[in-house]
Order: sequence, then structure tokens, then C-alpha cells
Amino acid sequence: MTLRIRDPDAFQKVASGVQSALLSVAIVVGGVWTIYVFKAKLDIDSAEAQLRVSRAQLQATEAQIEKSQRELLELTNLELSIAASTVRPRRSSMWQISGTIRIRNLGTKVAIIELPPKTLQVLHGADVVAGLKQVRGLGLQTRMAPG
Repeated sequence: MTLRIRDPDAFQKVASGVQSALLSVAIVVGGVWTIYVFKAKLDIDSAEAQLRVSRAQLQATEAQIEKSQRELLELTNLELSIAASTVRPRRSSMWQISGTIRIRNLGTKVAIIELPPKTLQVLHGADVVAGLKQVRGLGLQTRMAPG
């Protein structure tokens, strides 16, 4: 099959038109591709910047957690022990209770313990005072001061 060109000028005009059309299509496709790549690059840059911010926030949060954990470990840790015994003096018909309250600070911070006057009162069994609780087995009553 042989293609014969009868009118070279007409062929040149048609070929020039086809070339212009293909060139226009190529320019449009190249422009769309450039916009797509540019937008993708902006999205990548934005995502990387957001990732850097998120990492910085994570590091700050982790540092705050570590600081809180250190402070929690440094808090006052009090150990309380109570030792009590009953004693009957030689010339008395009444029993007495002798007690020791020991408070030991096992933590690293200073503990301030303020006990208001009459925080703990030991009363005779016959006394009736509002808010008293019967201590089991001893026949004594105690009252804890409010606050």
C-alpha cells in the first residue's frame, strides 16, 4: 500500500494543523501534570511539617510524663505505726493504756504534720459525748477532732 501525496501544500497544511493540535494537547497534559506534581509536593511538605510538630508535641508530653513520674516518686511517703500496751500501776485499781505513735517519712520531701489540740481524746466509759465511737474490747471511747 503506497500513499501518494497529490498536493504537497495541502498535506503540509493538514500536517501542520495536526502538529499544532498535538502540541496543544501535550502542553495541556504537561501543565496538568505540573500542577499535580506541585500539589503533591506541597502536600508532602505540609505532611512533613505536621509530622515535625506532632513529634515535638509528643516529646514535650513524654517529658511532662517523666517529670510527673519523678515528682510522684519524690512525694512524701509516710509510714505510721502504733504500739499500745496496758499497764496497771501498783497502787491503783485502774488500768492505763500506754501508747506510742511513730510516723516515719520514707519519701524525699519534707512532711509537715499539724495536729490541732485535742485531736485524740480518751474518755472514761461513762462519759457521753456526741460523735463518740466505742472502741471494741477496751471499754474506752475516742473522738477525732474534725479537720
